[in-house]
Amino acid sequence: MDVALQAHAPDASRDRAMAWHLVWGVLRRRNELDYLVELLSHREIAKLDAPVLAALRIGLLEMGHGRAPSHAVVNEAVQLCKIAGTARAAPLVNAILRHYDASVPLPPEVLLNHPRWLLRRWTERIGQAAAIRWAKANNKPAPTGIVARGDPRGLLEDLERAQIQVEPAIIAGKPVPRAFKLPPRMGPIHELPGYHGGSWWVQDPAAVAVADLVLPGTGALILDACAAPGGKSFRMVSRGARVVATDIVPARLEELRRNAKRLHMDLQVRPWDWLSQDRWPGARLFDAALLDAPCTGLGTLRRHPDIRWRRHPGDPARMAQKQAIMLRHVSRTVKKGGVLVYAVCSGEPEEGREVVESFVSSIEHFEIEEVLCTAPPTHDEDAFWAARMRCL
Repeated sequence: MDVALQAHAPDASRDRAMAWHLVWGVLRRRNELDYLVELLSHREIAKLDAPVLAALRIGLLEMGHGRAPSHAVVNEAVQLCKIAGTARAAPLVNAILRHYDASVPLPPEVLLNHPRWLLRRWTERIGQAAAIRWAKANNKPAPTGIVARGDPRGLLEDLERAQIQVEPAIIAGKPVPRAFKLPPRMGPIHELPGYHGGSWWVQDPAAVAVADLVLPGTGALILDACAAPGGKSFRMVSRGARVVATDIVPARLEELRRNAKRLHMDLQVRPWDWLSQDRWPGARLFDAALLDAPCTGLGTLRRHPDIRWRRHPGDPARMAQKQAIMLRHVSRTVKKGGVLVYAVCSGEPEEGREVVESFVSSIEHFEIEEVLCTAPPTHDEDAFWAARMRCL
């Protein structure tokens, strides 16, 4: 959804911010909005045309959580129906919104705004209280994580002059060097101080910690197997490593190249499909390899609230099949004595722990050295699972 918003939201900054607010608000609160639609319309969601449902969701979001006068919200929702070619539904939309009552209590589970299967899964694994805290955290806007390319003192001074609040990023109780959190942002990132000069890049603290798990020493040759948009590669280059960054999507590689140019960073970029291409030219060339594997993304629901409504209970296990293949392929690039790091932005055991345990049990010359788990998050970071392995 963030890609669609980048392409289609209005250019004017105020309208653009409003578009992001409405879309993200509907996605974060979809459960409660749909509950209200069915309650007030006396019909199932599935029986409503998509444009009508969208108009109702936006209208109810503004009625319950916005500042616009109710008559203006009703009028805009009715106009949305007409613009979308569903004018016949305008009376229904008008009636539903006019009957909205903010005092009507909603069931607690509905207010968590997560699919039932996901809440049930988390509750079984970490307990009800922790699952509820995690779900509530996912419904709040995520902070903007940034990483300084070098000494951060000048950047921090620029942010202070711009009156932007800055906090150090913390993972597992320890500050992450040169990583910071800024308040959630709806405006363009490039308007922040230091962006065009290449002083920093955007990256969640948990992702920074994954890159640091590689232990990228000066001069080490490192493969970043699924690198785009490039944050982990940039972190390792900034610590003195030589990085070869690969990805399967050409457009994402172009984004990586643009960011590298802005940051004045030198790294090799190559298209590569680690699911089907199992042999890197030259075999075991790398001192270390990092595979941040494609996954369900269930650890990033704060930033990508649309994901929670697109995933299904069997998705973690299905993704694990591909992840296991990619991990075996990437492992063949690591020198003896080298490091292999596997990571997913998901806390689901099928995609993380179980993939690695199966790998080391079948590939005898790798052993687990360290595990990083930020699921459930404790310091306002994304939920990652990662392991560093050593090639024996």
